[in-house]
Amino acid sequence: MIRDLSTCLDDQTEAADVCIIGGGIAGLVAAQRLCGLGKRVAIVESGGIRDDGSTHILNYVDNRGREYKGATLGRSRSLGGTSTRWGGALIPFLSEDLQARSYLGVGAWPIEMSELLPYVTEVEKIFDVGHTPYDETLLDTLRSNELVPRQDPDFVARFAKWPAFRNRNVASLFKGTLQNSPQLSTWVNATATCFRTDSDSGTISALAAESLSGTKLTLSAKQFIVAAGAIESTRLLLLLNRQMEETLFAGCQVLGRGLHDHVSFEGAVIETQRHRALNRLAAFRFHQNIMRSLRLELSPAAQKSERVASSFGHISVAGPPSSGMASLRALFRGLQQRGHLRLQDAFNLTRDLPYLISAGWWRLYRNQLYWPAPARYAMHIVVEQLPSHANAISLSHEVDALGTPKALVQWDIGREELRAARVFARRFDSYWRRQGLSKIGSLNWSLDPEDDQGGFPDSTDDIFHPGGTTRMGTCRSEAVVDKHLTLFAVPNLHVVSTSTFPSGASANPTLMLMAFALRLADRVGRRA
Repeated sequence: MIRDLSTCLDDQTEAADVCIIGGGIAGLVAAQRLCGLGKRVAIVESGGIRDDGSTHILNYVDNRGREYKGATLGRSRSLGGTSTRWGGALIPFLSEDLQARSYLGVGAWPIEMSELLPYVTEVEKIFDVGHTPYDETLLDTLRSNELVPRQDPDFVARFAKWPAFRNRNVASLFKGTLQNSPQLSTWVNATATCFRTDSDSGTISALAAESLSGTKLTLSAKQFIVAAGAIESTRLLLLLNRQMEETLFAGCQVLGRGLHDHVSFEGAVIETQRHRALNRLAAFRFHQNIMRSLRLELSPAAQKSERVASSFGHISVAGPPSSGMASLRALFRGLQQRGHLRLQDAFNLTRDLPYLISAGWWRLYRNQLYWPAPARYAMHIVVEQLPSHANAISLSHEVDALGTPKALVQWDIGREELRAARVFARRFDSYWRRQGLSKIGSLNWSLDPEDDQGGFPDSTDDIFHPGGTTRMGTCRSEAVVDKHLTLFAVPNLHVVSTSTFPSGASANPTLMLMAFALRLADRVGRRA
């Protein structure tokens, strides 16, 4: 059952086995699992039932230094959370991403990739994307594979999986459970504001939440999971620490520290007269009706040799706003956000029949998406940002609409990221020529691979993958949660968020976040 706290006339109380704060990707995946285990689950979601596309009033933060756009543009307070806007790329981390990288001063995660692989397979089942490989071996089964280089020492070809648009919004995907499960109670427009603690046991006994209209909700439970996104999850723990007079994390040096993301920019424009060959190289492929996208990752060996963090590149196309491809994208984006197609979007699609005919031919004959021409083709570079104590989330003196402190975000891009970007550009320029890809087009770099004095292009920004500020580890002085995502300081409070990831990686974090959510739900289910 879904209930709206803002429409209640009186304050509410409820009890459950497990209370989950956040009805986004991690929260709903964990809730679905826990309901399947027979647990009574209550979700409190700060936003409403649907994402209206605007910035929620509670998303605004106190920005210091460089603007961190992920705080506003990268968050959605609604059922489904960022899955209502999520691009959809699913790809696991490499095992090397979780290992110590002493040449960067980055320690190992307290968990190995092998422990997460069974849950990766389960996420694939949830989104119906099959258990086919992500690496170069996929090329053996693809129809359009002749132009993709293999076994290069500098760059590894990997292929992300993209769920069908109708499956990307987890609120739509789990609609049956949200509406009909007797085990699940979901409160929307209910923002967590305060924890109630049991001083004798050192545990959380209840959660207080409030709507913008002033109605309050008190939820008691045996176990509590914070799944409110990286920034909000961190803010909630900082509020809890303040509530406990700064004693809860005494001796912990990392709460709120080490904020990292991926840094992205347009590295080069590709000038080509052979757009069909470029299309065959880089456009989305379809394999077993699953959309796959090529990404070229700087190999772990090259990273170690250059002493830089991970990075990858992907080639994009941008046609006119009125193109058939743009109309097709708008049609399916609407399906993802609203759960149904609009007649206007379908009508817009028919205005570019030549593109539709070509796209249909490429889909049937080459199993690929067809790129319009003329168009702008570009190589985008994405660089892992190393954790730094200077990049942090803390509590601001400013308060939000509920009277609680906003998050203060201090974030910037450092020289290490710039050096990693230059290494990628230099090695990729050589790779492009070495593999004969210069026959397809020339690379006009916005970041000169040979210029050690210049800075990032103006297009450089975060890409809404925050992590590190409630990091996992092996001891409470250097971590907030343990390998099971349980707070060292509170035995019945858990965090499932990318904020627990000690470092960034070579891939988008969403698949790994959901794997951790399933793993945590199994553990909490045994304890609730």
